[in-house]
Amino acid sequence: MLRKPVDSVTQTQAKYEALKAEYQQFAYVVCHDLKSPLRHIDGFTKRIKKRLKDTLDEKSREDFAVVDNSVARAEALLEALLAFSRLSTTEEPLGPVDCNALVKRTLTQLFDTDGGEQLIAGPLPVIDGYRKQLATLFYHLLHNAKHYQPAGQVPAVSVAAVEIEHYWQFTLTDNGIGIAANRIGRVFDIFTRAARETDYPGLGLGLTLAKKVVQCHAGEIRIESEEGKGTTVFFTLSKYLSADRATQRSSS
Repeated sequence: MLRKPVDSVTQTQAKYEALKAEYQQFAYVVCHDLKSPLRHIDGFTKRIKKRLKDTLDEKSREDFAVVDNSVARAEALLEALLAFSRLSTTEEPLGPVDCNALVKRTLTQLFDTDGGEQLIAGPLPVIDGYRKQLATLFYHLLHNAKHYQPAGQVPAVSVAAVEIEHYWQFTLTDNGIGIAANRIGRVFDIFTRAARETDYPGLGLGLTLAKKVVQCHAGEIRIESEEGKGTTVFFTLSKYLSADRATQRSSS
């Protein structure tokens, strides 16, 4: 007797969910376990520096500084990986999220409102979603808009949204440094930078997290940019996420 197609789909979905959970657990354990040796390296380095502080020459001090910076960066990368792995395992309930309030709060947090910045937000919708995830999304996109600016330039940032069938399409535009054409295709890859780290420090995880949040809200994200002429981020979020999730649960 042939199995019904829906049975095959259900089994495939179940296998996918099991593999996803296994990966997330693996990522968490690896990141957690790697923190211990890093703490030991940091602790013993500090003890050695303290013991030899009166005999260290300038070159040795520089070498210890490299070790300290490397440990700090490794710890930051592990924290970033943990944040990424947690996004798909959120226990946060779905609910109405006021994007106007969320974006305005983030703008106030990131920008000096007395510094002359041109900040335009809204009107933005109240959507069905995960509040903490959406806060992460807007934080990283707006942080990038502020961070990747030419020296001395006053940031200009706008956020808008329009209805498109079953989705809200958001547009976030800035007047920053833009992204080179040969980098745009990779900016959503984990730990990929849109600019040189020496000029703009960071981990290269913000857009990866943003894409993950958009996917968790049944949407898509893309970027249009030109080097030296700013960047526009387009992303969609489902208008009916609760209904979508209920349908998925009933079909499984």
